[in-house]
Amino acid sequence: MSETIHDFDALVQLLYACVDQPNGFQPFLKRMAETLNCCTGAMAVVDTNPIQVRQAWVAGYPEGVFKLLTKSGMLNRDQSIILACKSETDRVYCMSKGDINFDPYADLNPATRLIVKTLGLFDNGGIPIALDQQGRKLVVSFNRNSAQGVFQYRDLQLLAALCKYIKNAYLLYQMLSNDNSLSAMRSTLAQVPMPIAMFNVDQKLLFANSMFGALAKRYDYFSLTEQHLEVHHPDFDDVLSDGMWELAISGYGKHSDNVIFLSTNNLPIRLLFKSMFNKAKQLQGFLLEVHDANQFMPLSEQQIQRVIDCKPSEAKVIAGLLLHKEVPSIATDVGLSEHTVRIYIKQVMKRNKFARQVDLIQYLTRCSI
Repeated sequence: MSETIHDFDALVQLLYACVDQPNGFQPFLKRMAETLNCCTGAMAVVDTNPIQVRQAWVAGYPEGVFKLLTKSGMLNRDQSIILACKSETDRVYCMSKGDINFDPYADLNPATRLIVKTLGLFDNGGIPIALDQQGRKLVVSFNRNSAQGVFQYRDLQLLAALCKYIKNAYLLYQMLSNDNSLSAMRSTLAQVPMPIAMFNVDQKLLFANSMFGALAKRYDYFSLTEQHLEVHHPDFDDVLSDGMWELAISGYGKHSDNVIFLSTNNLPIRLLFKSMFNKAKQLQGFLLEVHDANQFMPLSEQQIQRVIDCKPSEAKVIAGLLLHKEVPSIATDVGLSEHTVRIYIKQVMKRNKFARQVDLIQYLTRCSI
């Protein structure tokens, strides 16, 4: 499924491109709806007790409809929102549960029935993402009409694979969309589960989270002490300077990013520089996100089941593949014959439409980084 790998990479890039755009995540939702064969998409920040939609971005809805639903309070009573809030976080759900005989109007409350009939919706599926310990969730959901049919859980596995990237992008959006104080920005960046640092316009380090500090310990390019960055290698010094200066001169008030790769003894590190502007479009500084493919952590069996369609017994086999084990070794580990292991691998590839085993492994590896 080389298209799936391409979709995954393109969607991650689009997500991060949305964090400083006036229309927020609408482009991502539009692309995702097309990829999943859906008619509408929405991303909403929801308080779960009581249920209340605080902020939302949509794609595919008629002009003004979603705003009306939010203002009237109907959205807070919508059954798809209620289902998402009750569902396990970071796991996909769908109202039909994959039943092709699903009745979209059965058991709907009056508010939801009106929404579904008015907009011609049929099935809803998505994923709730935990934002904080106070119960706020980021609900990402999509609708299909009757011609598009019901969701199967495997249709939504790409969404599960994107889960952590969606949360990261949302946190960055929140920070960049508000004229936050430095302390507020630090608090936000500290929550992002990836190495990230913030610099002012003079390229002086303002803040680096703990994962960025851990990166300094893994490589001898720089050291970090009490938020002071000391560069030890000319290559890293050049990368920092080039990455930020290219953004600074790319255009006044222009939202942009810049990707540079830094070589290591193993796989190169990907550094993404993003410009930060205030509401007056004045350059405030730069964000540096680091993607280190050398920090690959194989997915657990439970995580594998979240991002591809497979049974628990098949997940055990796929977990072995991710550890680069051969079929005989996997067969011994899981207590199956080599023949059965090969059948499991073929079944998983066919069910998830992967033409080659390497594509399956590559896709799951991307989900792990």
